[in-house]
Amino acid sequence: MTGYRQAISDGMDIVVKIDGDGQMNPALLPLFVRPIRAGIADYTKGNRFFRPESLRGMPAIRLIGNAGLSFMTKLSCGYWSIMDPTNGYTAIHTSLLKELPLDKIEKRYFFETDMLFRLNTLRAVVKDVPMDSVYADETSGLSVSKVLPEFLSKHISRLGRRYFYNYFLRDFNLGSIYSIFAALFLLGPCQYSSACSS
Repeated sequence: MTGYRQAISDGMDIVVKIDGDGQMNPALLPLFVRPIRAGIADYTKGNRFFRPESLRGMPAIRLIGNAGLSFMTKLSCGYWSIMDPTNGYTAIHTSLLKELPLDKIEKRYFFETDMLFRLNTLRAVVKDVPMDSVYADETSGLSVSKVLPEFLSKHISRLGRRYFYNYFLRDFNLGSIYSIFAALFLLGPCQYSSACSS
């Protein structure tokens, strides 16, 4: 967040974030910037799942966990065409960055996912950039058993908020009408069965 704020203050156009874990090749930076400069994306992020060959070095537990997190993120954030949501190699245009509530975005492991949720509420265009996974003998500080309940509750919270924002607060569309009728149809049989049983 300090880097983002400094980039805005310095008048930068695009900010690239590369994690300091040695798993991200700085030489790929132009690939992340290019879609934003071309105007076809507002935010780009790495995707280690794009090519099967790039997964050879990824430990099986991380592969399974990342696939599960990707599916939960698709549900809660609404970006169905992306994978690898916790990938920390990202780029964003500062015009969009200025619209984000930087003081409210989650810290630590849920940071990238919360970014996607908030980007969706702004209807930002997000594109994946293929990259290879690079793993040595490092041990991840992320404990699946500890973060799973936390991540699950946060995903449910984001799903509810995104749905309310997009279908009732900021817009009212065909999806909103479907939702109302679906709720009525679901409640109808319940009320009918209660009346019958009484």
